[in-house]
Amino acid sequence: MVEAAITTPAYIVNQDPVNSYFSAHPGGMDGITQIAWFNAGGAQEMLQKFRRETQDLYSVQCGVGPAEVFMHSHTKVQTADDLKGMKIRASGAWADILGTEFEAVPTTVPGSEIFTLLERKAIDGAEFSTIADNLGLGFHEAAPWIIVPGMHVRSFSMEFIMQADRWDALPEVTKAQVNAACRLTTIESFMEWSKKDLDAVAGMSDEDKARVVRISDDLLKHVEQAGRDWGETKASEKATAGDSFMQEVMDSYYGFKTDWESTTQFHGQ
Repeated sequence: MVEAAITTPAYIVNQDPVNSYFSAHPGGMDGITQIAWFNAGGAQEMLQKFRRETQDLYSVQCGVGPAEVFMHSHTKVQTADDLKGMKIRASGAWADILGTEFEAVPTTVPGSEIFTLLERKAIDGAEFSTIADNLGLGFHEAAPWIIVPGMHVRSFSMEFIMQADRWDALPEVTKAQVNAACRLTTIESFMEWSKKDLDAVAGMSDEDKARVVRISDDLLKHVEQAGRDWGETKASEKATAGDSFMQEVMDSYYGFKTDWESTTQFHGQ
């Protein structure tokens, strides 16, 4: 139907779980680390190999967003126990983890349906996007509690995809221009999205600010470990079936993340 698109791999995690690492892995990298992993840590090359071999597509990272809101909720959520039995709109690996690890009831619906479902209390809570995006959609009016931080999605990546044969036929100068534009888009999108969040928080009413709830440190650590356990399980299943690619990606992902975090004493983050 189309020759090219910009989208997020988060929506095809059920098709192949390795896509979680190329998009928004629960408890994973923040935006700066993810940009560095793609551009200097080998992720871009792995993704391009994967897309070409499995979907006959050319791919390049083309946008990164900051952390999402953990959820907009009808109840105050701070611990893992608070999640039990909650009907929560979620997607990707996080939806799977909510059900298996936290005993919640994940419900995957399009973003356009979230406000109505929250308003009617057909769901107890919903995760969708960043604070600026969610406030713009009015989720804080449909459910009172704003639960932060978004440990389930510390950042999310977009990608430009194009039919491989059409990409290969392009002039080299055009390919270079597209790749350069996507690299610039990645940096600028992260900066602009982050600034939108700053402005959104500054513009919140006192009532809304009073309803912001931070999840416990124990839940933060639980989400991070649950994301890692989920990945290890999926990678092991694929390796048993003769496909070791997810293990390769996961080793690169956590190796880079660990190395990056070990240097925080030097670069001040």
